[in-house]
Amino acid sequence: MNADGSLGRRNDVRCVSLEHKLGIHGSPTAVMSFGDNGGAVGYLVGQPNKGLNYMFTMMNHARLGVGVEGMAVSERAYQKAVEYARERVQCRAIGSADPAGVAIIKHPDVRRMLMTMKSQVEAQRAPACYAAAALDRAARHPVPEEAARNQALLNFLIPIVKGWNTEQANEITSPGGTGAWRYGLHRRNRCGSVLS
Repeated sequence: MNADGSLGRRNDVRCVSLEHKLGIHGSPTAVMSFGDNGGAVGYLVGQPNKGLNYMFTMMNHARLGVGVEGMAVSERAYQKAVEYARERVQCRAIGSADPAGVAIIKHPDVRRMLMTMKSQVEAQRAPACYAAAALDRAARHPVPEEAARNQALLNFLIPIVKGWNTEQANEITSPGGTGAWRYGLHRRNRCGSVLS
C-alpha cells in the first residue's frame, strides 16, 4: 500500500504448496516463497535482534495450549470409553449363576482399564494447572525475583506438559476394537496424533 492509501506493487510472496496432513485439513500448513521475483517487503516487529526471544515466548504459550488440548482429548476419550462400557453388554458377571450378559463396566478388567485412563488424565491435569499458575505468577507477580523464579519453573514445565499430555492422548485414544470406532475414539486418536 502506498503512503496515500492506494494499492502499491504486489508483494513478492507466494504459497507454492499445501501440506497434506492427517486429519486437520481446516488448518493448512503451507510452503511459502518469499522474494523469488525481485524481493518481498518485510516489516520489523518489535526491537532489532530480539526476534528469537519473541518467537520462543509465542511458542511456549502455544506449547502449553497444545498440552492442555492433549489433556482435553484424553478426557473426552475417557468419557466416551465410560459411556461405551456402560452400554456394551457381554458375558455374565463374575461369580453370577445368571447366564445373562452384563454391561462390561461390571467386569473387573474393564474397570481397571477405565481407572488407568482416568488416572492418566488426572496425571495430565496436575502439571498443566501447575504450569498455568506459574505462567500467571511469572507475568504478574509484584516481586521481580519471584516472577523470575516462576518463569524458570514455567520454562522447565512447558516441554513436560506438552510432551507428556500429547503422548498420553495417543495412548489413551488407542484402545482398538469396534467400540472405539462406534464412539469416535479414532477421531480423538487422530487429534492426539496431530498434537504430538
